[in-house]
Amino acid sequence: FTILFQEQARKARMSDLLQTALSLGATPGQFLWRVHIPLLLRKGQAVIWLYGIFLLGTYEVPLLLGRSSPRPVTVFITEKLTRYNLGDIAVGHAMAVVYTLVVLAIVSFFIRKQRVELL
Repeated sequence: FTILFQEQARKARMSDLLQTALSLGATPGQFLWRVHIPLLLRKGQAVIWLYGIFLLGTYEVPLLLGRSSPRPVTVFITEKLTRYNLGDIAVGHAMAVVYTLVVLAIVSFFIRKQRVELL
């Protein structure tokens, strides 16, 4: 994440924005909270959402489903796919398809929402 935000700050020319804000009478703290952080969060919003989806899918969903020792959903799917029981293999494939569709639906929802906000 650090490299991502550093690169976004470089592309947004934060040093130029800082000089402009200071010349208009803003303090460095005001620049940080009113320009720098909101700009970086807005540009990194998609990555932050994807990381949040990953974390929820990995740790929180198994906890919500009542598993006593939570496992990531992807590990559970992999275990189903690699078992010798043929019934588990079909369940693993179905779970992988559903998991992929859910992630794609969530990502497309936020991409559309972001496009609407830009217009």
